[in-house]
Amino acid sequence: MNVDAELDRMKQAIFTEDLLTKLLSCSQKTLDAQGSTVPPEEAQAARAALEDLLTPQQKQILAALEEKHRDILRRLLPFAVQQGLCTGFQQYFSNEPLTTPLPGLVTQKVLDQTVHCTGYTWACQQATDLFDTVYDQLPDQTAQDQWTDLDLVWEDREYILALDAFHLGYRAALRILGNCFGLDASISMLPQVLLTEHDLGVLMTSQEQERQTRLQARPLPQDPETPFPD
Repeated sequence: MNVDAELDRMKQAIFTEDLLTKLLSCSQKTLDAQGSTVPPEEAQAARAALEDLLTPQQKQILAALEEKHRDILRRLLPFAVQQGLCTGFQQYFSNEPLTTPLPGLVTQKVLDQTVHCTGYTWACQQATDLFDTVYDQLPDQTAQDQWTDLDLVWEDREYILALDAFHLGYRAALRILGNCFGLDASISMLPQVLLTEHDLGVLMTSQEQERQTRLQARPLPQDPETPFPD
């Protein structure tokens, strides 16, 4: 048996296009809830304006650019999952458990380490080349800003996907540790797990839960009634 070949097949079976699509869907929901660099309505307006402005060739480049951004995420996904997996093991086995909040860990261990992510730098350079090709051809600053907005949408998706994929790997580590060491592993890691999942917004303190309940119970503001004309 060729072990490397089998490991590659296992990787392909895990990191499917379906998984990427699911994570992107989750990422979009997170961005909608938390806010993004470019609000959705502005991104939609930018795309609509560019649809009327871009030449057929430039539209082809836009399609290629968006596919390249998806390829970047496709490459980032397994890397972020594996970094989350390693972090879970590190929390369990290290004498100095990690104390950095999860968003900081994602930056340190995923986004700052992409030099080790196979094909990531190459794909990013290709995306940059496609972006610059159209940017330099656009007629004015307004169009260039709209083109930039479309690119910023993908940057936001990249960060949130890295966060979600990192958490996926982290949870995989917890499952492996639980399978190998039983309940002791779960109990010993409980403080780190609670902090990690609080950083993700999965868990809330009682104060946060009460605040959310108050906000949900608050009546929506209503427009003042407009009197009927005489």
